Amino acid sequence: MEYKPKTLDEFVGNERLKKFLRGMSFDKPVMFEGSPGVGKTTLAHIIAHMFGAPPENITDLNCVYYSKIEDMRERLASLGRSSLFGAKKVLILDEIHELSDKTQQVLLKPLEALSEGIFVIACTTTTQKVIPTLLRRFNRFELEALSEDESADLIDTVCRSFGIKLRADLGELLIEESKGIPSSIIKGVELLSKADTIEDAQYVLHADTLADTDTLTLMKLIIKRAKWDILRTELDQLLKSYAPSMIRTGLLNLIAGRLTSPYFKGSNEGEFLNKCFTILSKDGIPDKAFLIMALYNISRLDEV
Repeated sequence: MEYKPKTLDEFVGNERLKKFLRGMSFDKPVMFEGSPGVGKTTLAHIIAHMFGAPPENITDLNCVYYSKIEDMRERLASLGRSSLFGAKKVLILDEIHELSDKTQQVLLKPLEALSEGIFVIACTTTTQKVIPTLLRRFNRFELEALSEDESADLIDTVCRSFGIKLRADLGELLIEESKGIPSSIIKGVELLSKADTIEDAQYVLHADTLADTDTLTLMKLIIKRAKWDILRTELDQLLKSYAPSMIRTGLLNLIAGRLTSPYFKGSNEGEFLNKCFTILSKDGIPDKAFLIMALYNISRLDEV
C-alpha cells in the first residue's frame, strides 16, 4: 500500500510552509530539511508538478548513488538538452548531504544562474555535511512533524483512500507511536489493519513489512508454546505467499517488538524469546529446510 499526495491540498501538515509555497516564484532553488519520513521527497515532487514539469522531465536523484563528480556533471548537462516532453525540467537532489565536498562544488556555478525552465530541489535530513556556499544557493525550508490532530487527519485520509476501517483505540495508539512522522503513520495504518487487539498492535508496529504482520498468528502460536503439528499447519499457509527468508525476518522483527511491548511478561518469557531468536537467526541453504528445522526446534524447547 502506497499513499502519495499529489497536491499541496492533499499534503497534510506544515500549513505555514504550504502557504508560502503556493505563492512561490521559482526564481531560486529550494531545499527541504527535516527528519526521515517527514515528507520532504513527496513535497519535492508536488513542487515539481507545480512548476509545470511533466513526469518524464522530473529526475529524482538519490545522491547516495550519484556522488561522483562526473555523474553530477552529466546530470547537470542533461538539464540543458531538449526534451520531447516539454521545455520545463526539474532535478530533485535527494539526500544531498551524501555528496562529497568536491561534488557539491560542481553544483555551485550551475545553481547560481539556472536557465529558464529549469528548477532544482534538494532534500536533506541534515545540513551539517553540506558546504556553506552550497546552502546559500537555496531557499531553505524545514518540515515539521505532524501535530496529533494532523496525524489523526492523515490516518482518516489514508483509511478512506484504501477502504480500511481502523478501530479508534488503534488509531490513538498509532498517533502516539508514530511521533507525527507521516511515513510511519501511512505504514502503520496498513500494519494495524492486520491487528485484532491492542496487544497485537503494540508489537505489529515494530514490523518492517506487511509480510511481518502476516506472521503474527505464527508468532502468537510460538509464544503459547504450540506443538509442532500446529506450527507446521500455519507455516504451510505462510509458505504459499511468502519466501522462507521473509517469514524468518518477520518472526525476528515480531520477537523484537514483543520485547519492547508493555505486554512482555518478564524474564521467563524473555529467556524463551531469546532462545527462539537465536534459533531463527541461524539461516542457511536451502532456506525452506532451515526455517522448518528452526520452527521444529522451537516447538521442542519445553521438552529439552
